[in-house]
This record gives sequence, structure tokens and C-alpha cells, in this order.
Amino acid sequence: MSDQQYNLLDMLTGRIPSAQTTGYKGTSRTAWETAQTKGAEMKRRIMRHLDSRPDGATDEEIGDALGTAETRSNRPARLELRNEGYVRDTGRRRKTTSGSQAIVWEITPDDEVDSQKDSLALMMLRKEVKERLSALGWSDLRRVAALIDGLEGVR
Repeated sequence: MSDQQYNLLDMLTGRIPSAQTTGYKGTSRTAWETAQTKGAEMKRRIMRHLDSRPDGATDEEIGDALGTAETRSNRPARLELRNEGYVRDTGRRRKTTSGSQAIVWEITPDDEVDSQKDSLALMMLRKEVKERLSALGWSDLRRVAALIDGLEGVR
């Protein structure tokens, strides 16, 4: 991959180039393609499992059902599904085998997927802005405020 850095906005808007345009070659490209295929298959398996569970499922329950409990390899795929708006937190919690409380996940209804994506994107953007602003000194904050004031009316 090139030395170019991508920010959260690039990720949210899909402006990060694919492996075809970033110069991945040989084993790197093969590894990337394999990871994409495996990730897509894991997401399909998670969606099928959640579809069969009207009461939802925790990550641990999903892992037990899919045979990935020991490696926890279902969690990154479930996180992607959440970030894409297809899976959401039910607001309910269930105990895990260790006794801790875990989020119960469910499939987001089709008519709510877009608003779920928008809410998550806004939450992630707020977090990034807060982190970046907290790293700035007071003089930088004044400069940022001036830039924001200069953007009023720009859409």
C-alpha cells in the first residue's frame, strides 16, 4: 500500500481505493482477496444465524453456533455488520459463560438500515473530532474555531 493515509471520512464515504488500485502484488494481493472472501462468508453466516434467532444473540452465542468461539473470529465480521448498519444492539444484555454481561445483537430491519448507518457514522465522526481536538493546544483550538466560522454558509 502507498504511504498515503486515509481518514475516517474516507472510510465512511468509501473513498479508500481497493487492492486493485493500491499496488498490492503477489502474496499481499492474494492474502487481501482471501481475507475479503472469508470475511464476506463469515458475515453471511452471522446474518443467517441471527435470522434464525428472533431473541437475538451475543457474540459468544454466535461463536458457539458457528464454531468460532475459541478464535472469536466472528467478532470482527459482526463489528463490520454493525458499522454497515445491518446488525444492531437490541438494548438487552445476557450473561456469558464467564458471568459478564454481553450485548444481544439482532438484524436491523430493512427500513432502518440507512438511518442506522447514518447514526453510526455520526457517532464515529464525533469521536474522531473529539480525539483530534483534545490533542490540540488552546492556540490551535482558536484557529479551528476561526476556520469553522469561515465555513458558515458553505455546504
